[in-house]
Amino acid sequence: MLEVCLRYGTALFSLALETDKVIKWQKEMKELIYLIEENGELLELLNSKFVSIDERKDIVDNVLLFEDEELSSFIKLILDNGRISYLKDILYSFNTLCNRHRGILEGYVYSVEQLNKSQIESIENALSKKEGKIIELRNLIDKSLIGGLKVVIEDRVYDDSIKFHLEKMKTTLIK
Repeated sequence: MLEVCLRYGTALFSLALETDKVIKWQKEMKELIYLIEENGELLELLNSKFVSIDERKDIVDNVLLFEDEELSSFIKLILDNGRISYLKDILYSFNTLCNRHRGILEGYVYSVEQLNKSQIESIENALSKKEGKIIELRNLIDKSLIGGLKVVIEDRVYDDSIKFHLEKMKTTLIK
C-alpha cells in the first residue's frame, strides 16, 4: 500500500513542480484531506461499488470543485485504477513531498480526542516560533495519554500528557 501511495503522490508532486503549482495544489489537497477526515462518508461513497464509476466521477466534478482540471483528472485516474481507498494516504504522500520541497517540518500531535483545525494550527504556530521553522502537524489519537498532548517532530518530543507526568511522579517517588 505504501508504495502505491508514494507512486501516486510522487506523480502528482512532479506535475505540480513542473507546472509551478506546488503551493496552490498543496493547499487544495490539504482541504480535501480535512474534508475526508471530517466526512468519512465521502470516501465511502467514492469507493462504493453500488455507485457507478460515472456517478463517482460526477461527485468529483460537482462536489470537490477543484480550481484546476488536473486535480479532478488525478482523482478520476485514482478512481479508474481502483485505488480510491488509498486516497487519503496518497494525499499525505503528496503533502509530505511538498513540505520537504518547501522546507517545512512535519510531526505528529497525539491527543486523547480529535483536535479541531484551529487547535492544531495554534500548536503549529507555537512550535514554529520555538523551532524557528514552519511546522505542520498531523493529529493522532492515543487514549493512553489520559489527557494533555504529546508532540513528536523528527527526533524531538514535547510531552505534556497526564501519562507522562504520572510516570515522572512515579519515578520521583521510587527514588
